[in-house]
Amino acid sequence: VLDVRKAAWLPLITAELEKCGETLATVGEINLFCPQKDPDIFLGHKDNAIQAFRLAAKNLKVEVAACGLGPQSPKILTQDAICERVHLDRSHNIDLIHSITQRQIYGVSDARVNRPARGFLSAASRTKPHYSIIFDWTISSGTTLANLSSYVTYNGGYVLALASQSGKESLQPQFKKLIAELNLGSTYSKKKNIPALIGCLLAETANFYQLRPGITAKEAFDICEKALNTRGHSFFALTHEEAYRVIDGLRLGALDIDNFSAAKFPPVFATPLRTAGVK
Repeated sequence: VLDVRKAAWLPLITAELEKCGETLATVGEINLFCPQKDPDIFLGHKDNAIQAFRLAAKNLKVEVAACGLGPQSPKILTQDAICERVHLDRSHNIDLIHSITQRQIYGVSDARVNRPARGFLSAASRTKPHYSIIFDWTISSGTTLANLSSYVTYNGGYVLALASQSGKESLQPQFKKLIAELNLGSTYSKKKNIPALIGCLLAETANFYQLRPGITAKEAFDICEKALNTRGHSFFALTHEEAYRVIDGLRLGALDIDNFSAAKFPPVFATPLRTAGVK
């Protein structure tokens, strides 16, 4: 995760490119994305990240130019035609199930058709991915960046880095840290990872409240994972803050298998499964 308050992004970007067998001289272009809301749908909304986003893009262009690569320098493209197209009302509805099962849907804004997506969506025949950096001015739960990252990946992008001014830990789940934060005992801390822990808690809740007597952790997990998949989500792709809220909700009895039933949460939009989050 890049920190926009630090000027030197290039060493980190170069290191990520090398992992892909690329260099600044061969990559061709680097795309910059920022979560923005469609002005036709979110009337009067002000995107707080835009000014900082443009400054970050300007600084990166200066860094690249200073490398002296001449015509081999990669183009730095700001993809400002890509916008959030669906109103999720997450600011007013903070219910845990609502926040976990809803997904931002991104696309090219009709109001910005004169700002083409600069080859991002139209170059399907490219032989290598669109290398990208995703920026937001702050991170709360990490949901927005994780969803935009999935959109970029689904459309042929490769996310080199996420950039933010604050809240970066929301994006990087650390299992031991989560165990400590929630004061979970040794029984739970022996689980291998966050999905395994969630399955254990789901089964425990289902048995305790006699919702599904005798159900195993795997059975409980599979039922709820399938329901989440219908919404383009997955327990395997939770950010740190999302995982924290899900596990805490299970411990407090606020979530159960019936809450996640596929019948209650049908697929409203065709959306790819989120790929960003827990690995």
